[in-house]
Amino acid sequence: MSKNGLLMMTAFPENSAIEISAVKSLTKEPTVLTHKLPLQDFKLKKICFVCTGNTCRSPMAAAVANELGRNIGITAVSAGLFPNVGEKISENALIALSKAGFKPVEGNMFVNHRAIPLTKEILIQCDCVIGITESHFMTMLRAFPSYAQKLSVMPKNIRDPYGCDIKEYDNCLLEITKGVKELLGIENN
Repeated sequence: MSKNGLLMMTAFPENSAIEISAVKSLTKEPTVLTHKLPLQDFKLKKICFVCTGNTCRSPMAAAVANELGRNIGITAVSAGLFPNVGEKISENALIALSKAGFKPVEGNMFVNHRAIPLTKEILIQCDCVIGITESHFMTMLRAFPSYAQKLSVMPKNIRDPYGCDIKEYDNCLLEITKGVKELLGIENN
């Protein structure tokens, strides 16, 4: 790789997988090109999704992962990089989840979600922490470099629906669901 880039190789728990990321341009807005294997290959138990405010994308991703991961032993939580601590999940996120058939059940009580910041304690408790976008990934990497081996990013950047209509939230949830299925190694239909 050129002098303007950085190549990262991350080994996951029990040496079960390797992620190779090429981070281009450390001086401008970085571009991350990442090769990932499905999370099911990593023998993970607990994952955390991270977005900006922890009221839309990351709680929806955690709700999806909790539903889809229930039978394979994966649980998910969420956090934000710059949350308004204690803020509820957005109303449109709840509507989108409900319309898509997600129901709050034990182990997936997304209706009670309150925004929290990403902390060292969360990083310690989780096997993998997934940024919703490359920008979230890079911010986490800068803030918590000693936890780089636990950091990853969604297969595709998920646009922020904050302040938009329900159609944008529905589209966002569809993209999140596709990404979570890819991460968990579940066929997208």
